[in-house]
Amino acid sequence: MPVGNSGNFLLTITRTVALSLEDKRQGRFVRVNALPLQENTVLPVYLKGLSFPVMLARSVFTNKNASTGVLILASSDLQYSYDRITTRFKNPLMLLLAVLVFKLAP
Repeated sequence: MPVGNSGNFLLTITRTVALSLEDKRQGRFVRVNALPLQENTVLPVYLKGLSFPVMLARSVFTNKNASTGVLILASSDLQYSYDRITTRFKNPLMLLLAVLVFKLAP
């Protein structure tokens, strides 16, 4: 999760989100992997446990063995573009650090 009220972080595809504040209030959540989230776009959503919305971005990358991977990235800054959210994760070292922190988080 982000530090304070700003930052970028990874989400698992099984995480549930609400597409609007009303959906969140009504308890209507969907899994991230069920969202119509395309690469090069962002989508504002509400996460359980957060009092503010976040922007989601889907980043697809190719591994050294030619397999593909998908990251679901989130930013608590609603002004961030797709490029701004995904840029820090294009650096392999930053990506590795983010994945390690993500796996170690409770």
